[in-house]
Amino acid sequence: MQRVSFTAPRVARRNQLGSSAICEFAVALLCLLCMVVFPLIDLASVGWAAATGYLIATESAGRAAQSDSFERMLYAAAQQASSMSDSGFGRFAHIKPVRGINGSGVDIYIHVTSVSSARSESYGPNFAPPAVDTTSNIYECEARTHFLVYPFINLSAVPFIGKVPLLGEPCQLQFSCLRMVENPLAMADPANIGSPDRHTNHREPPADPVNSSSSLHLAGATL
Repeated sequence: MQRVSFTAPRVARRNQLGSSAICEFAVALLCLLCMVVFPLIDLASVGWAAATGYLIATESAGRAAQSDSFERMLYAAAQQASSMSDSGFGRFAHIKPVRGINGSGVDIYIHVTSVSSARSESYGPNFAPPAVDTTSNIYECEARTHFLVYPFINLSAVPFIGKVPLLGEPCQLQFSCLRMVENPLAMADPANIGSPDRHTNHREPPADPVNSSSSLHLAGATL
């Protein structure tokens, strides 16, 4: 009887230590998942979203540059952007179009570069230049896309990181891609040019006729 009464406290003490270790492990595992693993998954999903958005801008610019009229240029770019953002790539990337032609998230700008002075003017969004002169100017089509990227795993309920973009809140991604217009004379159709809302911007000539760039917007800032 003495042996039984002597060993019982040891068993109870051992059970208490085991249960406390299990509780500590559960808390540590939860902190590890919320602070390290899940944010890394969200970071990887941003890379997928960026690749998808850049691909949409590239394909939209290519489709628009091959069109035989400015009206079809807008239609082709919007159709391409909408179909790709609604596809499996876009849904897996958790992207949502922002503004653009018919809500597709893409806008078209036409850049006119003078061969003699190397001065460039841009017309848009979604308006053609007032005149076309293929002997003195070079014409480029730029597709600008805007998308909201939502977190792959929403951590908005987690303290300290719930308000961080791409973890608990969506982030806006912007991409742009330039392509040479294959048929500039098609934009000279009077039905497709001119608008009181058209604005012209001056910019430096691009270093490469086929140039593309991207930018990331976080809470109103450009990185």
